[in-house]
Amino acid sequence: RDRSIRKIKDLAVALALGVLGSAWWYVLFGNSIKVILGFIAGMDFTEMSSWNNPWYYFLEKMPADVGWVGIGLCGAGVAAAYMLYRGRRDVFVLWPLAFLVPAYFIVSAVRGKTPWFTMMFYPALATLQGIAVWYVVSMIRSRLKGAAGLALAAMVALSVIGASLHQAE
Repeated sequence: RDRSIRKIKDLAVALALGVLGSAWWYVLFGNSIKVILGFIAGMDFTEMSSWNNPWYYFLEKMPADVGWVGIGLCGAGVAAAYMLYRGRRDVFVLWPLAFLVPAYFIVSAVRGKTPWFTMMFYPALATLQGIAVWYVVSMIRSRLKGAAGLALAAMVALSVIGASLHQAE
């Protein structure tokens, strides 16, 4: 139990350092603090008032960003990450959620929502998708031994990848 609490604290420190380490970028390269605050509040004196979108804008955009197969894999990845966490008590399998949930609430609260904000979510979304595929493939491999299990696991993995690529076209 103490080890799990230690891992959660380590993850929180890493996230805090990431926020502190990246916040300076906006101040240094932004036109001014007034423009940055205007962007966050969606005020009319900045060009960002034209990017004023509702809080669910990024959810609406997900099918275009990752596709329906990707959305399904992300959902399966959340479930698989939870199952892995319950089984191993390894808090690091939850890092995509530890990033996505607070980041989504922060960018959803900002009034000026540009379409390229979602690019920062891609590594965590891809990790969730990978966890889902890995979990299904490992379940198949554990149930079916030998060449049959390997063949079925490979077919499932390739089918998911193929469906994602086909949908992207």
